[in-house]
Amino acid sequence: NQGDMVKKGEPIVKIDRELIQGKGLSLITPVIFTDMDVLKSFEAQLGIDVIAGETTVLTYKAK
Repeated sequence: NQGDMVKKGEPIVKIDRELIQGKGLSLITPVIFTDMDVLKSFEAQLGIDVIAGETTVLTYKAK
């Protein structure tokens, strides 16, 4: 919901991986920044396999 705060490790979406992959669809997930003015910098880890709750895929610094 608008205004909700997300804490480290808190799930924000649940998916059925087997269903998605079974239909031949990709599990690639886009990340969209809606207000670039609040970001000082960001760095994404691309093309890696991840483990939920363990792998950092995006780091950022706010202004």
